[in-house]
Amino acid sequence: MILGIDLSATSRRNTGYAFFDGNRIIAGTIHYNREIIQMAKEFDYIFIDAPLSLPKNNVGYRECDRMLIRMGIRVFPANFKSMKILTERGLRIKYELEKLSKKVYEVFPTVLYKMAYLNKNDIEGILKLYNLLGYELENRKYNRDEIDAIACLIIGSLYISGKGLEIVGKDGIIIIPKFF
Repeated sequence: MILGIDLSATSRRNTGYAFFDGNRIIAGTIHYNREIIQMAKEFDYIFIDAPLSLPKNNVGYRECDRMLIRMGIRVFPANFKSMKILTERGLRIKYELEKLSKKVYEVFPTVLYKMAYLNKNDIEGILKLYNLLGYELENRKYNRDEIDAIACLIIGSLYISGKGLEIVGKDGIIIIPKFF
């Protein structure tokens, strides 16, 4: 039903994915757009950590980004040099998934970590948070992409169950947990 994706800017780098198998979370990495699209066909809702819209006039921050900044959350503009490639890839994937009648949402995993007073690089602490929230994880090492994909999945699950918040701007929407 729900797929979390931590999208990389290019297929040369890992794209993390995560989904539920009962209460257990399955996570891994893939690389190519066709793999992402193929995997997403099995899900109704896809929550992606990547900008899925561009700022008005393609300049500066999107309004939804500025709203997060006012909440104390640091973001990069969607058209920032390194983010532009990610944004373009995210838009292509979103377009392909919407053609398949999938619901596609932008999420920002850092919000979940910030809510728990965790550094986004504290993988051990983040895994403990996931366990405290009641999620069953495979007993193995996780990479950064998988950790963020799991956060996308959790935020998506919260949103679907009415515990998510839409940060709505004229030029984009970002989903975050409601209890922020």
